[in-house]
Amino acid sequence: MGITEEGAIANLRRELAAARRLATRIALINRVARLITASLSADELLPLAITTIHESFGFRYVAATLLDEDGARQGSLAEAGASRSGTPLDLQAEPAATAARERRPVLHGAPSPALAMPIVVGGRLRGLIGVEHDEPLAADVTESLALIADQFGAALENARLVGGLERALEATRLLYEVSQRLGSAMSVDQVIAAYLGEVAARGPHICTVALYEFDHQERRSGVIVRGVWSPAAGVQLRQDRVPYTRDALDEPLEAGETVTIADVRTDPRVSPELRELQLRDGRPALAFIPLIARSRRFGLVILSHDRPYGWPVAELRLYQTTASQLASAVDSRLQHDLAVERARQVAILEERRRLARELHDSVTQSLFSMSMLAQVLPALWTLDREEAARSLGQIRDLTRGALAEMRELLYELRPAELGEQDLAQSLRARAGAVERRTGLPVRVDAPGMLRLPATEAQALVRIAQEALTNADHHASAHMLTVELEAGPPLRLRIRDDGRGFDPSTVGVGRLGLISMRERAAAIGARLEVASAPGAGTTITVTLPAEQEERPWSLSES
Repeated sequence: MGITEEGAIANLRRELAAARRLATRIALINRVARLITASLSADELLPLAITTIHESFGFRYVAATLLDEDGARQGSLAEAGASRSGTPLDLQAEPAATAARERRPVLHGAPSPALAMPIVVGGRLRGLIGVEHDEPLAADVTESLALIADQFGAALENARLVGGLERALEATRLLYEVSQRLGSAMSVDQVIAAYLGEVAARGPHICTVALYEFDHQERRSGVIVRGVWSPAAGVQLRQDRVPYTRDALDEPLEAGETVTIADVRTDPRVSPELRELQLRDGRPALAFIPLIARSRRFGLVILSHDRPYGWPVAELRLYQTTASQLASAVDSRLQHDLAVERARQVAILEERRRLARELHDSVTQSLFSMSMLAQVLPALWTLDREEAARSLGQIRDLTRGALAEMRELLYELRPAELGEQDLAQSLRARAGAVERRTGLPVRVDAPGMLRLPATEAQALVRIAQEALTNADHHASAHMLTVELEAGPPLRLRIRDDGRGFDPSTVGVGRLGLISMRERAAAIGARLEVASAPGAGTTITVTLPAEQEERPWSLSES
């Protein structure tokens, strides 16, 4: 039996209607895909996708949620419309439970037609889309939602990859900025303050930097809190010491591991002392990141929380990636401070030896001569009073000389005049002492009265003193000159017309030069030595132009 004309027309109409529905569905899918792929943020993707699906298909209710690695809900539920079930995308109820477990779309008929569509990326469940409608859901609608779920999953994966790249770039930028800040810090306190201000201030946790104190046998004897950052108070530098006690946390920390404690009240590794301390401060959650340099653990970065806390790995990564930079910078400053202290001790020892030589060569010899003359004076007085009178004169001259030597040595030990005199007067007093002791003429060119902070004035006088002493001992000079220019920049020059030397051949052990350089560095000055064989020596100390803000005062004398 053939198809009538009316039947053929009806078939064509049905096919045309199906083609129109297909075209409409493809257009809707494309529209949803364009809107979804327009964003690279997972937080923006979820509500955008739900709103678009709800508006495009006219469903009664649409909801979506993202799931973490363990299948638990990650973040809040995004939804549009009104649900009749009352438990949208309940992971413990149908149809969501089956869809999540079996990774396939699941239809459900009560209390209204519903569909749970899994979002799967690379075989891993990333989320669920739930739909409720007033009418039964056709197969082509389910297919359309499956395509949209695939596109949504691809968009989520792209967002994840872009987010990972952005985090990697942010971490690289952070490492660079931290490196710059720590590298420019001049002391341990400045390094710690830079770390807390640059790293700790980016996180929500109270962050403490603590360094160990070591005894003479290099055993840990104390823990010194050097700095703390908190949201309420910002960066605070400290010097709080608590005794060091070895506990169960030492072994993993010694191996360079980060140790996390969710709650000090329940963690068996926590010592009673640490538990009491943290509960007293109201911070039961802790994370310890060791600071290690040259294979030695010398400190900790300690994070704390005011309630029990699980310490997500992502939050700790910020502190872990910068801990090695902090350890390297702190260790470098500690080693520098140790080297400076050792050099200072050597300089002090050498200064004592020099004073001992000076006393032996001058005052002691004078006292010995006076003692010998005093012993023979009674007998000489009875035999030859004229000779005895000459001996008394020698004793007088020796006494005056010894007094001058002692004044000079006492001045070197404690230049008390700096508290009362200006810099020019102090330099003149020092030059006069050298003239009296050595007989060498010393010219001082220091116009006006220049007052400096005591630390800077004493450093400059000590440098001049060391330079004049070196010229006396080594240069075989006939004239010494001290010149002071107020500037800014302030310059102090000490010249001699002696035999000179080649500065490039001077060994590192010349303590006189070491002492002068250290004194100059301590006040932010620059010391230069200009000399050549047969051409004398000039030592110049310059306080740079940026020191102009210092409280100098200059007045004509």
